[in-house]
Amino acid sequence: EFARRRGDFALTSVVSVLRFSADRISDHVRITIGSLAERAMRARDAERLLAGQFPQVALFEQAARAAAIEVQVGSDLHASADYRRDLIRTHVLLGLSECNRRQQTRADVG
Repeated sequence: EFARRRGDFALTSVVSVLRFSADRISDHVRITIGSLAERAMRARDAERLLAGQFPQVALFEQAARAAAIEVQVGSDLHASADYRRDLIRTHVLLGLSECNRRQQTRADVG
């Protein structure tokens, strides 16, 4: 979640969930983007890009760009549509990278 000041309404929020099967991302992928409308929206195109693939930074970057493009984003007095898209891209990339990092930590321990 990103807000300019503590306690402000979030300009964007992102939830990323990846499940892994061996060394690949399974078909269970969820990327949800909120704070843009009354309800959160799934970035289904980005999810499809990831399903069944080997996790790698270039893939996460591609999915983050796809997520930022596919959701409906508007401008208001708090932020322009371009700024919100950049926040979405950045936060999706961070979320996917964190999912992958946690998986790698589990693999190293187990």
